[in-house]
Amino acid sequence: MDWSRTKSIFIVIFLLINLFLTWQLLDKKSANQIAILNESSIQEILNDNNISIHVELPEINPSGLHLVGKKQEWTQAMVDVVPLPADNLSFPEPTRLVATLDEPYPISDQNMGQQLRSFVNTYVLNGSAYQFGAFDQDNRRLPLYQQYEGFTTYTYEDGQLVLNFNEKQEIVGYEQSILEFEEHGREHDLMSSLRAIESLYTDQLLRMNQAVTAIEFGYHSLVHQEGAIQVFAPMWQITVVDEKEGEQNTYLINAIGGEIIQ
Repeated sequence: MDWSRTKSIFIVIFLLINLFLTWQLLDKKSANQIAILNESSIQEILNDNNISIHVELPEINPSGLHLVGKKQEWTQAMVDVVPLPADNLSFPEPTRLVATLDEPYPISDQNMGQQLRSFVNTYVLNGSAYQFGAFDQDNRRLPLYQQYEGFTTYTYEDGQLVLNFNEKQEIVGYEQSILEFEEHGREHDLMSSLRAIESLYTDQLLRMNQAVTAIEFGYHSLVHQEGAIQVFAPMWQITVVDEKEGEQNTYLINAIGGEIIQ
């Protein structure tokens, strides 16, 4: 064997590998610099149009995947740890629990959020895993949504947990479904919160003299699906206010594809 020739071949191979790794490093650094410059340009455009952002932009690092949520059937082991007597529980469906209180639970206007959180944490199985939605005044119902790794998952239908109230603003019971989540599909790069705001500006949904007053990352199921399966997409939820016109709109921006839903 010609060791001199073999040695030369190995040296050339190592040089090529080093050149390739150096090129990758420089390319990644250049891409990062371009991203910073572009985001800086977005901020300048917003400033030039007197578009203000009244909240701190979230910095997130979840995986860019869809979620599949499957409703769990209630088992006796789960029922045994529900913080209410078994006589107060019923199951219209294997995946849905309906709980009725012996006596209404009063909620006062003062420190309402703390009182609601105290009730949910005390009387609901895994209550701390749910985030509050918006109160339905007509039906006297308050939906709550389950969280996945710290992010809220919003369903097309009512929340996975719903508190029921009487006319005296007292909790009389609740309904609960529990989702088991799995990540699905291939991983994608996620749009940043500033990019999501830019997409609203590009589509003329965010205009001069308006303001962004709320922005939140979460997972949303936008299609009503029969059965126990829900598919969730990672999305930015952004609220835009026009104080002069007295308008407020909330938009969902798909953090993978960039589609906008009002």
